[in-house]
Amino acid sequence: MAVNKIVKNASTVMLFSLIAKLSSFLVELLVASNLGATKDTDSFYMVYGIVQIIYPMISVGIWKVFLPEYKTRLVLGKEKDATDITSKLITFFSLVAGVIILLTFGFPELFIKLFAPGFDGETTLVSSDLLRIVIFILLFNIIATFSSAILQSQGRFSKAQLKDVIFHIPSVLYLLVYRSEASVTGLALSIVIGAIVASINGYILSRRYYRFSVPGKILDNNVLKILKNVPVTCLNSIINQLNNVIDRVFASWLPTGAVTYLNYGGKLIHLFDGIFSTAISTALFPYLTELVAKEEYDRLREVLKKYIVLICMILLPITSIIIIYSNEIVEVVFGHGKFDKSSVDETAMVLLMYGLGLLFMCMTTIVNDVFYILKRNKLLFVSTIINIVSNIILDFIFVDIWGVAGLSLATTISLFVSLVIKHLYIRDIHIFDWELIKHIIIVVLYCVISVGAVIIFNIMVSFNPLLRLSLGIVIFFALYLSLTIGVNKEMRAMFISLIRDLKKKKS
Repeated sequence: MAVNKIVKNASTVMLFSLIAKLSSFLVELLVASNLGATKDTDSFYMVYGIVQIIYPMISVGIWKVFLPEYKTRLVLGKEKDATDITSKLITFFSLVAGVIILLTFGFPELFIKLFAPGFDGETTLVSSDLLRIVIFILLFNIIATFSSAILQSQGRFSKAQLKDVIFHIPSVLYLLVYRSEASVTGLALSIVIGAIVASINGYILSRRYYRFSVPGKILDNNVLKILKNVPVTCLNSIINQLNNVIDRVFASWLPTGAVTYLNYGGKLIHLFDGIFSTAISTALFPYLTELVAKEEYDRLREVLKKYIVLICMILLPITSIIIIYSNEIVEVVFGHGKFDKSSVDETAMVLLMYGLGLLFMCMTTIVNDVFYILKRNKLLFVSTIINIVSNIILDFIFVDIWGVAGLSLATTISLFVSLVIKHLYIRDIHIFDWELIKHIIIVVLYCVISVGAVIIFNIMVSFNPLLRLSLGIVIFFALYLSLTIGVNKEMRAMFISLIRDLKKKKS
């Protein structure tokens, strides 16, 4: 029954993640078409990147620390204690968000100079004004994060994921209604409105399980014990965003458009990361926490191996498609209006380099959760620092060779190095044994065979980008699925098991 629930929860998260990602993508497509790749878009995406590094430092860190504590108390029947801890943590982190907002609003130029030292005076000024607007989403996103964690702990995954869908609606409406008059300032305001609406919706939905009350004392012993793990967890949870910001710092020295190309390439790759790995991780996290609380470590290993294989079976084919069709993907999605061929080519190279590390991104998400649940935060911190340092070193080397694409390649390689180190730190859990590695090798082999067939097809025919991409994907997956489901009995059994789980009713 537990596996059945995980599959259903993961499917629910995937569905809502897909809708949210498509909404986000519609925003990016409209921005590319209406505004192109300019200094204004560089300013906007740099500012949004700064907020996306500050927000997860608190918000995602909260989710990884708060949810296990909250869920454990529910499992042990301590509902009142869970409610008390929640009110105290919401109050504390709201105060922290308020301080950050005041500092950012008062000194935005310092943040812009720190994260975009290559921007000229005019671009820095525009970026500072945008930062004063966008920084307010921090407070509302924190409130929405607590509500989402409460709903997920109660098994209400569809309600928990609504915030990610609602968040983008005001931006989509703004860009559709004000196409010719749209500006980055209007876009920034629409994002803040989206955050406000999403936080209100999340709080209303979670009121059935939790009612906020002002705590008499915020920092008691229980809260301090939880907060002790927050700094390390915050840094670990933002590694992808932090690497993206580091890349944008280097990109700020490159010609106009580089920051925008990095953003669009990253958006494309995180579409797949968010839909699949994040969905599975979100569904698994409460259940894995429960297994550790009950000390069922054999079951923990069994579940982790199954879902890592599943992620490989899904994402390695997607990586293969990106390798073959990066240009066509970018041209079909962004190659409209003011986004010219040069912009398409640059973005396609960024997508290709990020695509090589798609599996590493997703496996890192799952492996990090294991560290959080086992409370091995210090070891995770060490691997995170290695990731960041190696990314900076590789950025210095690759930016001179491949320009903006070299920055995304540096991120891919540093993620792989970090993942290897993380594996060494959790060898006692025995996740990556020979059986798991064998499955991954088989999937890689099937992908190579399918890629070969598509390359032959591309040599033999010549169509427009959309038709070539569509037919190539059909050929690839027809052969890939024939091999994985038709030839490999173990993988066929896994697919059948997952389908049965989806059809079963919730217990």
